[in-house]
Amino acid sequence: MALSVRRFTGDSGERHAILVDEAGMPLFYPTLWVTVILRGGARAVNTIHNALNAIKCLYAWQDAYALDVEQRFSKGAFLKANEVHA
Repeated sequence: MALSVRRFTGDSGERHAILVDEAGMPLFYPTLWVTVILRGGARAVNTIHNALNAIKCLYAWQDAYALDVEQRFSKGAFLKANEVHA
């Protein structure tokens, strides 16, 4: 899955950053987390951009190792030690 971090300016002039897939659709959980935790915590758009780049790396890592981190976390399951060291 090809992901990218997109920046845009809202109608109010506020700058935003979101993580989108190859079709340009925002990813649900990263967008929710950014909206509730980071934007709600008054983080700067550059901080949010950096956090989304880290999440983008996590998605690339899970694709490379054929894992589904969202599914695991939604079930309350953690990564195994050998997966963390991958």
